[in-house]
Amino acid sequence: MNILTPLPSLAVLLLCACSQAPQRDSRAVTSEVQDTNVAHRWYRIDNVDSLPRAAGVFAPQLWVTLPTYLPQDDVTAIAGRVRDSVAHVHSDLWSLELRFETPGTETRETRQVARFIWGPDGERDLFGKRTGPRIWSSRYNPPTRDSVLASLSNYGHSFGDVRASVVRRLGSPQRVETRVAASGADSVFVLVYRGASFGGSVRNSDRLEMLSTIRLWAPAAGFPSVFSIGGTRQSGLIEMLGAADYGPQTVADSTVLSYHWFGPDSELIEFYIVRDTLRLVRWRFRMG
Repeated sequence: MNILTPLPSLAVLLLCACSQAPQRDSRAVTSEVQDTNVAHRWYRIDNVDSLPRAAGVFAPQLWVTLPTYLPQDDVTAIAGRVRDSVAHVHSDLWSLELRFETPGTETRETRQVARFIWGPDGERDLFGKRTGPRIWSSRYNPPTRDSVLASLSNYGHSFGDVRASVVRRLGSPQRVETRVAASGADSVFVLVYRGASFGGSVRNSDRLEMLSTIRLWAPAAGFPSVFSIGGTRQSGLIEMLGAADYGPQTVADSTVLSYHWFGPDSELIEFYIVRDTLRLVRWRFRMG
């Protein structure tokens, strides 16, 4: 199966209960709004706040969780889709504030990606008093080094730790390469797809299997779009991530920039640059 195959469409978004004060309230569901996807990247509405409709207008504030940092154009497209969906359900929609965030983990808090407001003169008009045309205003927070590396780490871990989880997601590989490690204690495997490969080992003593490396050399569904394989320049990568933790190193015709990330386990995320253009991303898991 081609790794570029789109993910299946998500059925609905849930708009949660509106609270009487500007605090998040997710205790009940009041509406269902048809969901769409942008570049095969899912998003969800987690919370909705709104003051009572005393003025006869609906002016909610929505928290939208993105799977990872997305470029500003993608966030803008999502904002428009959410506005249209909410307006379809709530005919008295007057203004709307959207707060886009990336999900938090046990070790990292959520990060605000952007804040979009649609309303008179680009303002959130809670009581319907403004008379200006309703337009968008926005503030986009460029991704930081940690947010980019975290999104790449999450993408790599989304394939799981064993061959079966990769095959469940991508289907049967084009070919499978196997060999016995030099030590004789492990068997080594590589699953090869069009545009990506997944390598790991099986411990011969107890058949414990573990994915250890991923190589990606073609655009893929769900890959964080802050980078473009075949499009991003070395200078743009360094501008976003800063100097590499290791390198640059020369491997054949490639310049390799390696960044250390401490996620669930220590790992390296490596970028292979050929003639000033990003051509391959490599994940190396459990690096000690």
